[in-house]
Amino acid sequence: MSPYRFLTERPSGILAVGSGPVFFSLASALIGSGVAEFHLCLTGSAQADRQRLAEWLRGARKAAPEAKVREAAIGREDADGWRNTVRPHQTILYASQKGDPGELLLLEQICREENKTLLPAVCLHQTGVAGPLVQPGLEEVWLEGGWESAWRRLHMAALGKGRERLPVSSAAGALLANVLVSRLLKYVAGESEAGAGSSIYLLDLQTLEGSWHAFLPHPFAAGRKDTAIENLQIPGRQLEQNADCRLEQISSQQFKQISERQHEQNSVQRLKQISGCRLEHTSDGRHEQPSDRWPPDGWFSYFSGLTSRQTGIFHAWEEGALSQLPLAQCRVQTADPLSGGPASLLPDIVCAGLTHEEARREAGLAGIEAYVSRLAGALLDETDGFIGIGAGVTMEEGLQRGLEAYLSESLRRRTCGQICEQPEERGQERKQVQEQVQEQVQEQVQEQVQEQVQVKVQADERDQEQTEEPMHEQRHARTREQPGERTNEQAHKQPPGCMPSAVCIRLGKVDDKRCRYYLRALSIMQGEPLIGLGEAVSGFPVFWVGTGGAWYGGVGLNNTFALRHALRAALMKAQHAQYPSASGGWTANVLEIPSLQLKQDAPVRVDIGEFDETFEPEVLSDALKVVKRNGQHFNALDLAVEPFLKELAVFGVMFREGETSL
Repeated sequence: MSPYRFLTERPSGILAVGSGPVFFSLASALIGSGVAEFHLCLTGSAQADRQRLAEWLRGARKAAPEAKVREAAIGREDADGWRNTVRPHQTILYASQKGDPGELLLLEQICREENKTLLPAVCLHQTGVAGPLVQPGLEEVWLEGGWESAWRRLHMAALGKGRERLPVSSAAGALLANVLVSRLLKYVAGESEAGAGSSIYLLDLQTLEGSWHAFLPHPFAAGRKDTAIENLQIPGRQLEQNADCRLEQISSQQFKQISERQHEQNSVQRLKQISGCRLEHTSDGRHEQPSDRWPPDGWFSYFSGLTSRQTGIFHAWEEGALSQLPLAQCRVQTADPLSGGPASLLPDIVCAGLTHEEARREAGLAGIEAYVSRLAGALLDETDGFIGIGAGVTMEEGLQRGLEAYLSESLRRRTCGQICEQPEERGQERKQVQEQVQEQVQEQVQEQVQEQVQVKVQADERDQEQTEEPMHEQRHARTREQPGERTNEQAHKQPPGCMPSAVCIRLGKVDDKRCRYYLRALSIMQGEPLIGLGEAVSGFPVFWVGTGGAWYGGVGLNNTFALRHALRAALMKAQHAQYPSASGGWTANVLEIPSLQLKQDAPVRVDIGEFDETFEPEVLSDALKVVKRNGQHFNALDLAVEPFLKELAVFGVMFREGETSL
């Protein structure tokens, strides 16, 4: 910044609004910085503040006779009152100790309508928040950020909510005020940093530690345009060109128009859809691949840039204290985009991989999918059913993950008995299943006690040399069997009609290295698992793995992927059971049931081919042919509805009944 411009450029038309010690610190900072003319407007009806304002004005006129500081009165603190107050001024500074987000949101709306600059500072719980700089003028500037976006992006955990609210010290108030004035002078001198409208300063009011934090514009903040619904639709010819597939043109989906405003009660309401959601195309009309713009390891920098415990899309993206053997694990926690502000956090998601890099990448994509799932829940008409969300570096990966997510949810709903049932029926069914499981557990405990007594009596009657090895085998067989648990052989016992059924299979040649690793690790930890082939979901294979007294289901685009998912789910649960202190969070893509009907009359031999982890167009093409043979429509939506999501391929996938015309 030019020192001359910094010293000579002084703002005019300033209105300082607020209450409490922070407000008076702001007024003093303006005088101290050489601002010779501004107005003060005191909000609220605190008599102590009004007396202090009169005293401050007298002292300021004595200390700086050349300064022209006047008081501006606000009639009613509603929209009309604020509009009449800010209209004569160009720059509005807001500083308040009580921290009323609703009042500030209203002021921001008025400033936007009146084309005024706004720079706020508030104290919330144990944190002081300064910024962002909300500028008038071009619409693109408003879309850069704003207080509402900052309020919705700011994590509730960053405010220290729940801790005792302490009075703001004079030092803390002075720090916040000086931050505001410094940012104001840079703006007036034309030296504002890039992104000043998308960053806020957070100050710990106890330790007086503070720093700037960038945030992304929120899709539901005011100032957005409506998104045309057809911009979300993906014509079938694009899938044909990118994945060598032939699909019908996606039919129009019924979406709700989002229209929402943030109220003083911070209620979560419907808002307008984000603007600028358009498919990117190359010169030949193809859907542009995100990977064309990325370096090989660009995903790591991308996810790192989204992670911040204060304002990030990801609150956490790390291994933490998770155990790393036999599977590498990573957890991700996403901020809820539907929060009215400040942002609450979605549950932790734990993902696994053979390597740390693979686990981190999987967790990052899972975090994006969890974030977009919340947005899709607001965009998608409830009558349209559920949707599978998939994110990937390439279009093929995004579509394949979305397809697998849809199939996994279909399997979960079918297994849990949630399809085509009334809520009362689902509740009664769940209650009956729980009662049956409890009865079985009690019966098993009684049987185990009786068996243990019989074994002890028989052991006493036998000679010690003859019983040493059998007793050792019995103890070994029961080391993992506790009351309420079942061995792998017991896991398939269930009254008919209560649980899904599967045909016992015998694995033949297993060429896939991941399946071999999962099987070997499971066998070491919990004994050789039972494997069953379940009823297909929309023509796609389903595998069940029984181990540790439970069954784990997986569905995939082929036998290899389905078995991988089931084995990995079982291995993750076994790993968490072995290291309970080093686990936590919701395990992604794990379907666990207590038991199922396993038909063991004639085990079927199944060979497992080898597939790498890359998402090839041929795999997706074969999967879409399965959808066609099953007599269903394949519908896909581009859900990269925010600018940062356009760096990835993010899709929503759903099926519709009826023959697909290719």
